[in-house]
Amino acid sequence: MGGVWARGTTVQGPVKVIQDRLIAEGFMSQDDLAGGGYGVFGPKTEKAVKAFQEASGLSTDGEVGPDTWAALEGEYEPVAPPK
Repeated sequence: MGGVWARGTTVQGPVKVIQDRLIAEGFMSQDDLAGGGYGVFGPKTEKAVKAFQEASGLSTDGEVGPDTWAALEGEYEPVAPPK
């Protein structure tokens, strides 16, 4: 998925993919998306993206650009979820 996705993004398809992958990696939970957060790049998604980026050794800007997409797609070493 091309582009850069960041807080405030409302294009639900790509944001849902990001959230699903963050959940699969242990950086978010379904509870984080309760109340209409699924498909919305809000503060909880941004926080999870930053935690994922830090664990992956990426710049922690909270945006899902090419490097973060690659890591989410498994093209980097597996990451350890936060404790």
